[in-house]
Amino acid sequence: MALIHVGKTAGSTLSKNLRHGCYMFVPHPCRGSEDKNFGTKGGPGEESRISQLTKGYYHNYHQAPINVNSSIDEHEHDGYIISSRNPLDRVVSAFHYVHPENVAFTSTNRAKFLEGNKGKQNTFVEKFNEFFECFPTINALAHASVSSSDEDKDDNITTNTTECDSIGRFILSGGDDNTMKNILLNHFAFNYKYYASGLLAADRSRIFVLRQEHLVTDWINFNIRLGGEPHELSGTTNSFDKDKLAVKLPPGGLSKEEKRILCALLKEDIQVYLGIIDEADNLTEEEKEESRKEIRDDCN
Repeated sequence: MALIHVGKTAGSTLSKNLRHGCYMFVPHPCRGSEDKNFGTKGGPGEESRISQLTKGYYHNYHQAPINVNSSIDEHEHDGYIISSRNPLDRVVSAFHYVHPENVAFTSTNRAKFLEGNKGKQNTFVEKFNEFFECFPTINALAHASVSSSDEDKDDNITTNTTECDSIGRFILSGGDDNTMKNILLNHFAFNYKYYASGLLAADRSRIFVLRQEHLVTDWINFNIRLGGEPHELSGTTNSFDKDKLAVKLPPGGLSKEEKRILCALLKEDIQVYLGIIDEADNLTEEEKEESRKEIRDDCN
């Protein structure tokens, strides 16, 4: 099997619990894994069955496991574990994670990239800056994408709404190879559509899903299904204090209308997400319906 780590879905936590939780272009098992315990909670004991059987890992990587058009990657596996999360929540999290006013706390490599390219002509930085100049908050992204009338504008929305609308739709759709699949905006580019649409269309490999909203339970149940013991995940990889973020959701969160608008912009990605939920061999019908209901409640 291989883990497909979709950004902002607790995939980093999962990767730390896998002996092969490192990129496909580096030697496997991962460097240093021979000195690490992969027992329950990362301690001594038998390595989880999930770790024993998972031999590949994909994350923010230009080569999808199975190309959506036709070609099969050389690392094709007999099963794919997809880290998942409600697509709306995932995008909101990604927006705040890479926000230019937050990267000093959330992502030092992105902060260094921005600082190193300050004042230089860089297509990646230009597209990044355009996006956040148009949409300083996630709420602004929703409002500006639904209306360009003067009465609907507020202080958080640029006056060039038509151009910003185009930029917002472009980014949320995944963009293109030239401007998106880089260190700044890759969490938007490497979405469910990028990674899983080919898997669903090919119908060659089994799909398993570990949902961030139910991560502990999904991990334990999947490990038991594979013939292991009730193995518990070790720790998390959160390295920043969310209270220190300069830009975050307001206390009331997104309104119902804002959620509906963002769901419409994410329609294709949500369809692929629901497809992998439907195909997940490790989830019961009750668990699948639980995830479907979460989408219905948000997107109405």
